[in-house]
Amino acid sequence: MMPEGTSFAALLDLLGRVKANAFSFTNEDGCVVGVACHPRAAILNHSCVPNCVIAPGPGGRIELRTACEVQPNTELCHSYTDLCAPTRLRRLRLQRQHGFVCDCSRCKEGAWAGGENVDDAMEAMARPTNGCGVADAHQREVEASEAMLMRAERCADASKAIALVEQALSVRRRWCHPLSLQRYQAESAMSKLSLSRGDHEKAAEC
Repeated sequence: MMPEGTSFAALLDLLGRVKANAFSFTNEDGCVVGVACHPRAAILNHSCVPNCVIAPGPGGRIELRTACEVQPNTELCHSYTDLCAPTRLRRLRLQRQHGFVCDCSRCKEGAWAGGENVDDAMEAMARPTNGCGVADAHQREVEASEAMLMRAERCADASKAIALVEQALSVRRRWCHPLSLQRYQAESAMSKLSLSRGDHEKAAEC
């Protein structure tokens, strides 16, 4: 409860501070189960190439775990946003949610894998069609799969939800680049649904 006489502006300011600095925690199924404020951990800055991660610890505490070898006097940074998103979306979300434009090495120089720009791959809609004139049809099919995923989110019947996600995932596996955000979203939806039903084998396939 807020003290009596607290102004609406002060309440909004407090909520903004909590939103900017609180940590959310998920269970083994990837569902958010709580939010907590840890002032010392909140001083850590962001990077899209983080060298540490924050994880829940025993007794309501949190643990800071390095994700790679860290040299002495190196700043520890973790990620404030979804790393499985292209630079354009990461920067937009960080600016909207945290009020800054990220200028980390990944945002400035990009990320490359096998000589391929990962950002381009993540936003790729479909495989090249060699000028055969069917790219538009493939794109419409991929876009239609978005409606399937949205229907699955609202579906109370787990079996029907899985059928919708399977259909959407089939489309995106067929036409989307393996690193595309569209494919990642469908794979993630299938993984979460499978975990919620205790089907760990199917979740591991995503």
